[in-house]
Amino acid sequence: MRRIMVVGGSGSGKSTLGLALGLALDLPVFHLDRIYWGPQWRKLSEDERLAAVERVLALPGYVLEGCSPATYAARLADCDTLIWLDLNPALRLWRILTRVRRSRGKSRADLPPDSPEDHPVHVRRYWRHLARELPREQAVFAALAARAPAGTRVIRLRTRRAVRQFLAAHGATARVIAPEA
Repeated sequence: MRRIMVVGGSGSGKSTLGLALGLALDLPVFHLDRIYWGPQWRKLSEDERLAAVERVLALPGYVLEGCSPATYAARLADCDTLIWLDLNPALRLWRILTRVRRSRGKSRADLPPDSPEDHPVHVRRYWRHLARELPREQAVFAALAARAPAGTRVIRLRTRRAVRQFLAAHGATARVIAPEA
């Protein structure tokens, strides 16, 4: 595992898993939220975003977490491991609400600079996105996993216990992403 793509719905733990794996495997970790958004949740241009993803894919090793259908094909063609976090939607919603409450007014390490999770622009976009994507995301991720090239390791983790066991098997432990000051 040297080129790792982590996908899953909002609140599934992509950032936490990505950071834990990056530390354990000594790989740089990249968050699509930081690649796709500028300060105050300003959406970067398509050219800026795709160029940033291409720079990551040019590296010999990485953990790239996040969901963006525009980059799925390139990321899937380059990765040697696809990790799909397929956790219960009720658990994920609880995690999202807890995360927003805990990080109120603060930016997290996996978010764009100066872009707290409770920023009004982000909150409106985020809940609209969640309402649209939740009903169909499982089919999208299943199709993505089915398109993985031969030789690509596909790992589907469906429970918190499975995530903990996977991390432990790779010398990693889940850790909380502390909000930045």
